[in-house]
Amino acid sequence: MTVRFQVTRPAGGRSVYDRTTQVTLRKYTPNGEGCSPTVWQAGLRADPGEGLLPVDRG
Repeated sequence: MTVRFQVTRPAGGRSVYDRTTQVTLRKYTPNGEGCSPTVWQAGLRADPGEGLLPVDRG
């Protein structure tokens, strides 16, 4: 899945940070397999110099 993260200035709406990256979603079933809800999640950290970096939520 492709994720886009964009930060804009409140005054004027000019983009100050705009990056996209590919993520792998992980399935999480907080109430056990077969029970609602099913959550798909990925963790990212926005770094001004390196872009979007994965965060291991292991």
